[in-house]
Amino acid sequence: SAFPSLPARALPPGDTHFDWAIPGRKRTQIEAFAARGTRPAAPLLEWCAGKGHLGRRLAQADGVAVTSLEIDPALCAAGAALATRADIRQTMLCADALAGDAQAHLRGREVVALHACGELHRTLVRSASRSGAAGYRIAPCCYHLGAGDAYRPLSAGATLALNTDTLRLAVTETVTAPQHVRRRLARDQAWKLGFVALRDAVEGGNDGAPPAPRSFRPVPAAWLTGDFAGFCGALAQREGVVLSDVTQGQWAYWQAQGERRRLEVRRHELVRHAFRRALEAWLVLDLALGLEERSFDVEAGTFCERRLTPRNLLVLARR
Repeated sequence: SAFPSLPARALPPGDTHFDWAIPGRKRTQIEAFAARGTRPAAPLLEWCAGKGHLGRRLAQADGVAVTSLEIDPALCAAGAALATRADIRQTMLCADALAGDAQAHLRGREVVALHACGELHRTLVRSASRSGAAGYRIAPCCYHLGAGDAYRPLSAGATLALNTDTLRLAVTETVTAPQHVRRRLARDQAWKLGFVALRDAVEGGNDGAPPAPRSFRPVPAAWLTGDFAGFCGALAQREGVVLSDVTQGQWAYWQAQGERRRLEVRRHELVRHAFRRALEAWLVLDLALGLEERSFDVEAGTFCERRLTPRNLLVLARR
């Protein structure tokens, strides 16, 4: 699972205009990504661009024209305003990256994609032999998105069978989350497991055996802003679980059961989490080999430290 650090080139310092509206951590990721790879020899296409921050930095650093493709009109408008304010040669293109006609924009351009999720980065590889792109810089993310029931490998020799749940394992790290966010996530998980324990007790069979395990739909964020009793009450009403007066008088007990179950889950997850980085390495190498099989020279390595983002792997490909 170990990857080398890709060599960085010196970039001219960004001016104060570039920093507008960019969070600090994202700003550092963009700088690290932009420094990897050689100076572009063709116009750039920024794939799934958001507000076009990466494209704006590359346009400023290398003096190249940049087209930034993004599906959200509001983000496109914000990006265009930022480019105008910074006097940068950047065109915001409002389009769906997964639509068939989006591939026409790749011809003759070098494609940069910082944390394009799931199928949004895989479609670049699948179309690489016919897109006419001069090269790619892809830092993939959220491998499970758009995979459907099973992962379709990008390279001919890949035979590992992966479903969506397994793909999600590759992005379960929270090394960049603040401590208060981690505490909140742990509490939310304990509340959900506490409700499951309560539901199992209410719906248990006559023989005392718990009912078959089943999940429930995602919970609205607003339900997690109150207390545990309110959370369980709202969820029980939605799920059709009838709570007795006895169970409703034991909220502290069921909340403690949820915390106990959360600790058990953490112990079980240790085994799975040992494979997180290895799985991500396999997925990134599948992407790299897919580009190599489509007649590109390919390098793969890290573009920043994991403390900045655990999705720190980058694939460089030139025709």
